[in-house]
Amino acid sequence: MSSLPEEIIMEIITRLPRRSLFRFKCVSKPWFKVISERESPANNLLLAGDKHLVRTPLFSVEGTSFDETVEIENPKKNHHHKAAVALGCCNGIVCLGQTYSVCLLNPSTKEYKIVDGFDKEEFVHMIGFNKKFNVYGFGYDQTNKYYKLVQFGWRISDQAIVYSLNMDTCSKIFVKIGPYNFSNRDQLGIYIGDAIHWIVRRNFDSTVVIICFDMKENAFREMLPPVAGHTNTLGVLEEKLCFLCRYKYRGGIIDIWVMKTYNISDSWYKLFSIGKNVPPFTTNHPTRVLCFAQSGKVVLRHGKKLLVYDPKDETFTYMNYKGVCWNFIKSIVPYVASPVPLKSGTYLRSVRTSEKVTQKRRREV
Repeated sequence: MSSLPEEIIMEIITRLPRRSLFRFKCVSKPWFKVISERESPANNLLLAGDKHLVRTPLFSVEGTSFDETVEIENPKKNHHHKAAVALGCCNGIVCLGQTYSVCLLNPSTKEYKIVDGFDKEEFVHMIGFNKKFNVYGFGYDQTNKYYKLVQFGWRISDQAIVYSLNMDTCSKIFVKIGPYNFSNRDQLGIYIGDAIHWIVRRNFDSTVVIICFDMKENAFREMLPPVAGHTNTLGVLEEKLCFLCRYKYRGGIIDIWVMKTYNISDSWYKLFSIGKNVPPFTTNHPTRVLCFAQSGKVVLRHGKKLLVYDPKDETFTYMNYKGVCWNFIKSIVPYVASPVPLKSGTYLRSVRTSEKVTQKRRREV
């Protein structure tokens, strides 16, 4: 490789699949530098099943056009009530909740680590067998160098439990918040800017705000959204906080906003709008922004549907994959391919790969 001209090396790199590039970055520092400068961040999706479906596998949707699905072995799938429930993602590491434990998984390398030490009664509440705790958030504490998992009740929460996932065990503290109401109890916290974010309503005036858990300070603060509609959800687009707002009294029109400079409320700007006549948005199911696809397209989740929206010609592509039963999919978590090691030495198996089956619908907005 060292004897080849740089333009030839770049031409070879552009023709390689992303999975091969991911492996080749580990060969040497020069290869890592060349490939990192050339490639753009790849968005992937992890599909996790319902908590009661013990043998439901995990699916990783990969590729710039999301045309490849890899079935991943479900951790502890042969144990009763050990199904994995996705609780959040941070730096390419997905947090999966299991009875009495948490599983940290790197879907790119298939390495995983089980973290024990949770209080059994509290953790049964957390993964949903009791409705007391339903809202989660997962992030990384840059100062102390370990992951944190946040949980609290979705109705009139006044305190949160923060678990520090250090090494193979966890510790916990209680942090006062609110009180707030969560209009959408199934929302997962969005990690960006060293904080985890959720959309809530203040109890005393019903104002819609974004609450942020600061990983360093172990404290909550508020952030103002650009607008507020009938349903509101958060996401991340190109490493920026994204706010999706749907208006009930404007025919279901959806606006997607992006915060240009983090934690600066005046930096919100509207990315684009989706018109009222688009088929997937004729119901009251919440719509979430997951990530960007190729050519400026946006991957959305609406109810149990996964689809790609093209703002240029205002069309949708429904995403269906062989072997994936959407009725059993509980959560869809976007992640970026990352070589971050968990230092556990345990790995899951990639069972098989299936092709995408797409269905297109076009309608003017």
